[in-house]
Amino acid sequence: MLLEPWYDFILTVPTEQIGRGITDIRAMGGEFEAPESVGSLSTLRGLVPAAEVKDYAETLAAYTQGLGRLQLTLHGYAPCHNAEAVIAETGYDPEADVENTPDSVFCAHGAGFNVKWNQVRDYMHLESGLREEQAPQLLTRNLHIEDKELEAIMEREFGAIRRPQYGVKAENRPATEEITIRPPKNKYLIVDGYNIIFAWEELAEQAKTDLDAARRQLCDIMSSYAGFTKCRTVVVFDGYKQKGNPGQKTQFHNIQVVYTKEGATADAYIEALVYETGGSYALRVATSDALVQLSSFHSGALRVSARELKLEVEAAQKQMRNHFRK
Repeated sequence: MLLEPWYDFILTVPTEQIGRGITDIRAMGGEFEAPESVGSLSTLRGLVPAAEVKDYAETLAAYTQGLGRLQLTLHGYAPCHNAEAVIAETGYDPEADVENTPDSVFCAHGAGFNVKWNQVRDYMHLESGLREEQAPQLLTRNLHIEDKELEAIMEREFGAIRRPQYGVKAENRPATEEITIRPPKNKYLIVDGYNIIFAWEELAEQAKTDLDAARRQLCDIMSSYAGFTKCRTVVVFDGYKQKGNPGQKTQFHNIQVVYTKEGATADAYIEALVYETGGSYALRVATSDALVQLSSFHSGALRVSARELKLEVEAAQKQMRNHFRK
């Protein structure tokens, strides 16, 4: 049996992002128990292969805006989560290794003869050190979850989700009070198109010679990201300098693309959109424009810088590649 080191992990994220955390741990081959929620935070506990964690702490910090926490403790060695792939990659054939043969030599009637490694038990007649060992027990409970249906699926899998509320004991109230988790809001991302294009080096370089191609590439990237993360996404481009421009809203695959009308800046459009939708969604605005960030914050939206969005997109692309390889 091929073994590898595993970690005990504790992953804490904002409750609205627990689905992302679950997806990430599953993609790493990890195992976990039912999420625990207290207040605005949810926690996953379980085991994960050490080889898969890598730089996940940086990814976590990016998509939770620094609110996520990952604690790791060495659990020990357990069966390799992708043993077949590891063995195939090494190309090692133990039976072809004449210097370290897996076979044994037994004696009978004054002569020796070879016994294959998997036939040793049939020939031995003395008590040996061979024992049937119990493999380390891994957590086997797993979740198949969609963010927009998080509470319903958690209740179906684990029963009613109720957690104790901790605080000062009120008079005539029990010391432990049961609370029910509220369903998370659907995710909504507004992208300041030109700001992101000129903040990302490869798109900024392309925009110097073909701005339309840079716009299409950004929309392609955000379309893939939105499909993988199940996040409703709108990309907004300035059109205010074009005379007679009536503005335009189009559907690009699974995302919406907006060109503002003459005299209406992307900043103003984003501010109005945040105001209209902020109460209904877990809303974020991706821009490095300080004024847009400030107005978004005052309207209750979370701010995501161009660099943070880049890290999230790259993390999603990596997970997609891993998913397709599996």
